[in-house]
Amino acid sequence: MLEGGNKAVNHAVGAANLKESASSLLGMWMRAVLALRYSVSETGLESLPPAPRKRNDGKPGMLILPNHPALIDPVIMYSRLAGIGPRPLADERQMSGLVQKAVGRIVGVITIPDLAGAGRGGMGRVLESLQAVTEALRQGENVLFYPSGRAYRSGRECIGNNAGVFRILKEVPEARVLLVRISGLWGSSFSHAGGKAPNMMACLGRGVLAVLANLILFMPKRKVRISYVETKALSDMVEAGDKKGINRFLEEFFNQDAEAPVFVPRYFWQRRDSGSAH
Repeated sequence: MLEGGNKAVNHAVGAANLKESASSLLGMWMRAVLALRYSVSETGLESLPPAPRKRNDGKPGMLILPNHPALIDPVIMYSRLAGIGPRPLADERQMSGLVQKAVGRIVGVITIPDLAGAGRGGMGRVLESLQAVTEALRQGENVLFYPSGRAYRSGRECIGNNAGVFRILKEVPEARVLLVRISGLWGSSFSHAGGKAPNMMACLGRGVLAVLANLILFMPKRKVRISYVETKALSDMVEAGDKKGINRFLEEFFNQDAEAPVFVPRYFWQRRDSGSAH
């Protein structure tokens, strides 16, 4: 246990590890729904110290840094970590619909503009979003932040010169940092592997119809693997002012499982190589 018995750290229900503290009824429901399509395996959470939904001891929350192969991975990630209530950072365009806005209010989404389409003043708005992340961490909340700022355009994570992680940890160096590597989604219809930008709501709609067409029980499964690693290396690099080193470190971690697109059939009567599905 952390900090000798401090309930703010050890979780109100006395969780033994991060896997237990990340568990919740909402997460269980989400995983049950996602299990209609995704067969998810994960490693690492059971070996990490627990975390509360929100710290109340004056120390910052946890910064969760996943790779981003497809638009569906934030949903999968939240289903595994719902018990610690991570606030996701999301592209404001993807959160513009009524359904997305309603969900965003429930889970505390922090929106960020895409610099490519933000126009004049875009950088200022991006910095405002990053400041919102640092304030949430300082208040003891956990945040789900994607270092690349966008979904994969190839089978590898590319962070480039993005300075988001460096800026956040420079402001909140004591935050716990959890790295998450998710694989198996490159080739999903939620990804760019098909050569065009996916639409979240359209993909969800097709997925619901496919589940019904497969009589719910016979939906082909996409295998997804998730690995969790807590590290202090990034905070040390921030202290040394090594922004490029941070991005290289993250890319090397995320790309350990760089993969070719995997296309899973949408219907049980189709062959495995018959095309992309959600």
